[in-house]
Amino acid sequence: MDEGVNRCSEGKHVNSLSDARVSLSLGGFVVDWDHERFKDVILRRELESGEEIAVSALLEEEEEGLGDEEYPCRVLMKVCLKKPGLRSLLQFDCVSSSGESGPDFAVYNAYHLPPSMRSCCDSIYRGPSFRSLDSRLQAAFKEYLRAKGIGEELIGFLLQHLHRKENDQYVQWLGNLESMLLMEGH
Repeated sequence: MDEGVNRCSEGKHVNSLSDARVSLSLGGFVVDWDHERFKDVILRRELESGEEIAVSALLEEEEEGLGDEEYPCRVLMKVCLKKPGLRSLLQFDCVSSSGESGPDFAVYNAYHLPPSMRSCCDSIYRGPSFRSLDSRLQAAFKEYLRAKGIGEELIGFLLQHLHRKENDQYVQWLGNLESMLLMEGH
């Protein structure tokens, strides 16, 4: 397993999963986009009801002061839900965290996005601050996302996949740097 994954508590949990469980951890999601040059991955799922769910995820940027032995252990996720027959979206901005029994997540923004607002600037009103919402409503949103498949297994998969992806990109970068420096000597 990747050393980066071993260096955070979620990574320890991910490493404890068997290969069979990891293959099932997508919970109906499929990898829709995963380009080797980009940091993020996009997963999609369509429910029997016709509802579509898309998750865009990437590792949180490393904080200043992290040592060489520490890797980012949180996944930033945008979860978009579209109901059949409607053109608007619900978007939830989430971040993974360490729960008592494994990876968990917190919601920090929730938006209703009509079609006209999807590509507009950030100055348009999208709703109140998530933290200002009643705590019961916040909890209901989180449970709604859990019911749609956003949970421990998916986050475990994302942590493992994104750390592996980051490691592969780093190795590729080192190879490119080495090739460039070797060519300079000619």
